[in-house]
Amino acid sequence: LPTGIPITVTWTSPPVSYGVFTVWALSQAGTYYNIGTVNANGSAAYSATWTVNAPPGSYRIRVSYGVTAGTNYTTTDYSDGYFTVTPGATVTWPNGGESLPTGIPITVTWTSPPVSYGVFTVWALSQAGTYYNIGTVNANGSVSYSKAWNVKAPAGSYRIRVSYGVAAGTAYTITDYSDGYFAVTAS
Repeated sequence: LPTGIPITVTWTSPPVSYGVFTVWALSQAGTYYNIGTVNANGSAAYSATWTVNAPPGSYRIRVSYGVTAGTNYTTTDYSDGYFTVTPGATVTWPNGGESLPTGIPITVTWTSPPVSYGVFTVWALSQAGTYYNIGTVNANGSVSYSKAWNVKAPAGSYRIRVSYGVAAGTAYTITDYSDGYFAVTAS
């Protein structure tokens, strides 16, 4: 499961008409990440949406039932095995150490889990914290993406920032930066 992608966690239960199911992702190291609560409604099947917010690693889902959230849980179940959370996106070029003259055309590249909808927004971020918009790319189910950029930033040190959201300008659920700074030089 890639970080930042919404998934649906599902479980079954004997029909109970009151109470609360509390859902977590539990890391192999024992850290809990809250997914949410779902009110019991007499159904035998339940679900909760989770925008994966746990760092990369191994996890199991824990679902617990109690009369109210945070009280003594009377029933608990875990995933049968561990699943892996992976990074959501990875900037691959420029990734740090490059020297790019102002005005030259380059291609910014990154990888992503295969998402079939949404938008990647790409910026150059200066070491001083100024953002220079490079543009957007629609997600299309691919795992490799690119965006052409005529380097249009003042001389200085920069990192690429790639963020994914359902639409440009909305809450971003995946973000990655170049591993290090690259230099923009006067041409």
